[in-house]
Amino acid sequence: MSIPTESSGPFVQSVEAALEHFSEPEWLGAHSPLAEPFMLGAALHADATIAMPAGCGRALQKLMRTTLHGMPDSAQELKRLLQITYVSPSLTRTRRGYAVEMGMSAATYFRRRKEAVEHYASALVGQFRPGLRMEAPRGRPLAGRHAEFAESWEALRAGQVVAITGVSGQGKTTLGAALAKRWEQQVHAHPAAERRSATQVREVFWYTLRPGVNDQLGSLLFGLGLFLSRRGASGLWMQLLAKPGHIDPDLALSLLRDDLAAQAQPPLLCIDEVDLLRPASGDDGGRIRLRSFIEALLAEARQRAPVLLLGQQLLFNPDRHLVLSGLSVDDMHDILIEHGVALSVEARDQLHAATLGNPLLVRLFANLHQSGDSVAVVLERMPATATLDVLLERIDRRMTDAERAVFQLLAVHNRPASEAAIAAAFESAGTAMALDALIERGLVLRDAAGGVQLPAALRAAAYHALTAEARGRLHARAAGLCAARAAFTDSAQHWLQAGQPALAVWTWYTQRELEIQQGQADAALALFRAISPDGLSNAEDRRVLALLRAELQRARGDSQGALDDLSEADWSGASALTVRGQYLRGDLFDDLDRIDDALAAFRSGLAANDAVAGQAARLHQRIGALQARRFADLGAARAHAAIARTQVEFLSGDIEDEAGNYAQARAHFEEALRIATASDQKLNIAVAHSFLAHVATRSNDLDAAQPHFEQARALYAVLGEHARAQQERCRLAWALIAAGRNAEAVLELRQAQSYFERSKQGYWIAMCAANMAEACMHLDELTEAETQAHRALDQEEARVTPYAQFTLGAVRRKQGALEHAAEILREAIASAQQLGDRYAEAPAWRELALALRAGGQTSPAAEAFAAAARLYEDLGMAQELARTRAWRDEPAA
Repeated sequence: MSIPTESSGPFVQSVEAALEHFSEPEWLGAHSPLAEPFMLGAALHADATIAMPAGCGRALQKLMRTTLHGMPDSAQELKRLLQITYVSPSLTRTRRGYAVEMGMSAATYFRRRKEAVEHYASALVGQFRPGLRMEAPRGRPLAGRHAEFAESWEALRAGQVVAITGVSGQGKTTLGAALAKRWEQQVHAHPAAERRSATQVREVFWYTLRPGVNDQLGSLLFGLGLFLSRRGASGLWMQLLAKPGHIDPDLALSLLRDDLAAQAQPPLLCIDEVDLLRPASGDDGGRIRLRSFIEALLAEARQRAPVLLLGQQLLFNPDRHLVLSGLSVDDMHDILIEHGVALSVEARDQLHAATLGNPLLVRLFANLHQSGDSVAVVLERMPATATLDVLLERIDRRMTDAERAVFQLLAVHNRPASEAAIAAAFESAGTAMALDALIERGLVLRDAAGGVQLPAALRAAAYHALTAEARGRLHARAAGLCAARAAFTDSAQHWLQAGQPALAVWTWYTQRELEIQQGQADAALALFRAISPDGLSNAEDRRVLALLRAELQRARGDSQGALDDLSEADWSGASALTVRGQYLRGDLFDDLDRIDDALAAFRSGLAANDAVAGQAARLHQRIGALQARRFADLGAARAHAAIARTQVEFLSGDIEDEAGNYAQARAHFEEALRIATASDQKLNIAVAHSFLAHVATRSNDLDAAQPHFEQARALYAVLGEHARAQQERCRLAWALIAAGRNAEAVLELRQAQSYFERSKQGYWIAMCAANMAEACMHLDELTEAETQAHRALDQEEARVTPYAQFTLGAVRRKQGALEHAAEILREAIASAQQLGDRYAEAPAWRELALALRAGGQTSPAAEAFAAAARLYEDLGMAQELARTRAWRDEPAA
């Protein structure tokens, strides 16, 4: 199977059509999928007229403008192109005229316009976030359940955890929706809510668990994070965006606790179908992980936000537990009246006996009556106890063809679908009328945000009744509807259930960055674990499946699991995927400290890349020549060349740095900074400053290093790279220690250490601890220095080990334990030599010399001083060399 050339197919087409009609709100509201209430979600305001096409069109216009203005500075040319072409077009200018205004040839203009639309479409996905669509169930009128409602309401108002259980069809979701509606009404009636009423701020977080769709921890956390960020508390949300593929439950719970505590009015948290968290066969622990988190959340949420749990079985320990059983005869009669069904007392008793008062079964009997079947006749032909399958079969016979088509299409949707999309899914003019009829009869539920779905119990029965052929056909149609609305994980799942695993893999692979940013990583990993590589006949399909799994596994911190996934595919040959796979293998081996294997993998990647990279370089050369000669436009080629040149300078500088050639390394990094600055590569500008700070520190030039540290940290913070910003803080502390400013270093390290402890980043915990140990050692805080050194060693990070050992040795020397000091320092030297880290080896030799001399071992001490001096001389560290010679020449104590 070939790699798709379009980034998002039908969604990009929808975006382009919306841009073409940007100035026509009526057209947008009537024809654009992007203007559906289902898509606009929180962008719609509370105005009752918003459901009208023109209102939805205006809401879409506003969102599109906001998205355009929010595009980064690096996309200025694309923004201007979109602005003059679509948003503020000239009535007299042709498209060729736009090209002249942009200073481009016509051919370049059309190519750049396509690129701009695709770039803009990706930005719009970040506004819509279809994978995180907030649920808003619209409850039916309550039939009975008034005592249960009152008891639940009082418990929720007291901030308690309430669980409502009962068998399928008893109306748990209906009761929950009524409680949620009451909660919204209560909060909006409060004077403190008056300022917020003009905006669409939800007071209820409703989350329905769906197997294979959102029964993973990441899905719940992203949903909660977005919900709370819209209420003004963004701690959890910002952390998730910073590391979307890696979920730390403890850190997430801590941030969630703070976000809930910040709420002026507590929201109601509802989790429906919660009993689905029972571990399934073949479950890799995802549900267990989510269940454990919810247990912890319930403990934290008490008194901060009430929680409502709905499901068939009790899995958690609530403050209040209610079990729904069948309705009484009188309450059942209320449902019949709602549906316009009049029965004799005898027939009513007979219906109650057949349904046991189950509200869903009663409603299905009422549907049969509305379709023309006599309830009395149906009861006569039914067994003593009615079953859902039998009733559904009779209802199906009474449906029109259009109603049946709509009903079956909704049966394959595992979450709410767009009402507008379903109404237009078939070419029949009667589709919308059929959907309205099904909603009217209660066979389809309409939510408060443009979505429709079948009741959960009814959907399971309806799906079971479909033939395998029908399921495949309907899932394929659903996959297209989801892709057109940028729900790419849902689309991939439908393609998989349609028997098209290759389409599932490629659909997600081409959109993986967007989907990970929507918290779909956990769900995607579970989805792609269900695909057997043997079921993919094409080698490229198997490679992309292995890459997907491995990248997601690595993001979760499981490097060994990622390697196991990569081993499922063949990485020989020369293709872009092969190169990517070999480089990923190298990174994974590096993660596991298997340096020889990492080098072998990188060499294999380079070998595979030779043909591809060589062709790419020649193509860039030819493109540049053609554009210069034919189109006078070198912008795109120059941009790619600038990025490539920056990366080459980084690599060259890194090589010289590892070799200890700091002057040459600095020259390469300065050139990288110049190129990156000239081409506005913001992230690479920050990286260049970081590298320059690093080599200046190694050269003991703090005056040169500190401005680079500060600029790198500031840029990383602006770019949302919070982990990198804290890494710069740790590196700055290292420079301060080298300059003898140890107290300042400790202040920097305490902040960095706190961040890395919360985010559980082992390598940087070790780095901070090793630096803290050395700073404390120089300050003669020997107990704390020893504690921090052992903390660093406990992380078992090979590159940090010699530094921590050096500090322990120095502490022992200061404590007078000279033999022990010498033993530890020799271990530090051996560790540094094994790594080839001369920068760690040199101070260890010097410290060993001091310990040996203090112990009266003059000759070995002289040899150790000489070894340290040679290393510092080779490294070009004149200041440290002078210090070593001065200490050597001091008389022994």
